[in-house]
Amino acid sequence: MKDPKKTMLFPPPHFSLIGHRGAAGLAPENTAASFKMAKNLGINWVEFDTQCCKTGEWVIFHDDTLERTTGKKGRLHDTALKDLEKLEVGSFFAPQFKGERILLLKEALHLLISLELHANIEIKGDYTEDPDLLRGFISILSQDWPKTLPPPLVSSFHLETVKFLKSNGLEVPYGYIIEEFKPDALEVVKKEDFFSLHCDYISLSAEDLKWLKKQQVPVLLYTVNDYETKVRLLNEGISAIFTDYPNLLIKD
Repeated sequence: MKDPKKTMLFPPPHFSLIGHRGAAGLAPENTAASFKMAKNLGINWVEFDTQCCKTGEWVIFHDDTLERTTGKKGRLHDTALKDLEKLEVGSFFAPQFKGERILLLKEALHLLISLELHANIEIKGDYTEDPDLLRGFISILSQDWPKTLPPPLVSSFHLETVKFLKSNGLEVPYGYIIEEFKPDALEVVKKEDFFSLHCDYISLSAEDLKWLKKQQVPVLLYTVNDYETKVRLLNEGISAIFTDYPNLLIKD
């Protein structure tokens, strides 16, 4: 039987919720404002996205392209840090957030530490053809996240990226992300000794949920924004829920 300590997040997420990109329905995603919003609502875990810009720095950003959140055209991977630093990522959401900027990964980690928030870090993109970038990621987490705190949960859609990190000495729990649920994805999690499977809740049938409940692998579902769905999924044994609107799901 699997060690019970490896079948739950530690510390447990308050209300079984993880703030998606901070609290992305209430503040501009992946920003300091969004992380602070989640904290103010009583959330103790947040998920955010990181990827490399042209000059090799790991920054907190979701999209491949800049336009949706910055209003500027271009691809993040083709943009140098000095140019990203000139952009703001708050106005797209609401005028009162004007001035929010793109954070470096190390800046985000330091902010979360100061806010006493725990992190699920999603790596966007496949970096296995440039392993030095992944070694840079390992270095940042090793240097900028205290060993005295529970380690972040690191996740990705790219299996080889997660495998590389795990085989190169980054001792953290790992999550494998998929969109549509398939049982063989859970077999991958077990084979690679990852911590959790993450998928879109819409892809799960009632039969899938019953089967997953027996597997002793944490399943984290995105992105749930109504209370009734949260309760139903948690009653079926789901470990935690990603949400854009923690305020709507905190009732118990």
